Amino acid sequence: MAGMQPPLSTSFHLTPLVLASGSRNIKFGYAGNISPSIIIRNLVGREKYSRVMASGVEGMSSSFGDSSQRRCFGAEVEDLRGCHSISYPIGCNGHVDSWEDLEAVWGHAMNIATVGNEEGDSGSSSTSSNNNKLDPASHPLLLPTNPLTPPSTLEHQAEYFFETLSSPSLLHADTGVLSLYASGRTTGVVLDVGETGTYVSPVYEGERANRQQAKRAE
Repeated sequence: MAGMQPPLSTSFHLTPLVLASGSRNIKFGYAGNISPSIIIRNLVGREKYSRVMASGVEGMSSSFGDSSQRRCFGAEVEDLRGCHSISYPIGCNGHVDSWEDLEAVWGHAMNIATVGNEEGDSGSSSTSSNNNKLDPASHPLLLPTNPLTPPSTLEHQAEYFFETLSSPSLLHADTGVLSLYASGRTTGVVLDVGETGTYVSPVYEGERANRQQAKRAE
C-alpha cells in the first residue's frame, strides 16, 4: 500500500486526518485521498505464555498503555493467533468494550503512519525514519461516527485526542452524511453495512434526521 501522501492544503494546519473505527477494521488516512492509507484489524493480542514467547515476539510490543504486558496488533496478532489471547475493543453490539485497547490500536495506527513513505504499510510495524513520523498534533481530525453512537462515546474520543494526542481540532461527522457527500448528494437514505450491525439513516439537505429515526439491525 502506498505511503500517506497528503493533498495540498492552504489552511493554517496541515491536511486533516480521517480515522474511522469499525468493529472489524481501523481505517486511517488523509482527507481528500481516494482510499485510506492504513487499514488494520481492530484487535489486540496479549501473550498467553510469557516464558515461551520471551524472545519469539521481541520488538512487537506497543509503547501505548501498560508496558508490563506485551501487546501486538493487526497482522502480527493473526500470524501468532494461537499464542495470544485476542480481544476486540468494539463488541458485537457496536459499543466500545475496552477503551484501553481501542486507544492502543489508535496509537499503533498513528505510530506506523509515515509522511511521504512509498513503502507504505497496511498493518505491520516496519520502522521508518523519525523525521517521517506523522505528528497528530499538526493535523485536524475527522472521526466518522454511526448515527446511534452515544454521547458518552463521543466525549471520550474527544478527551483522548485533545488531551493525549494534542489534536488541534476535531469533528465528529455522521457516516450517512459523509457517504452522500462522497456521491455528490445531500439528501437520501443511507444503508451502512458493517461487521456487527447494519444501520439505516435518513439524511435531508446534509443533515441527519432525528436519532430516533435511525435504525440498527444485527
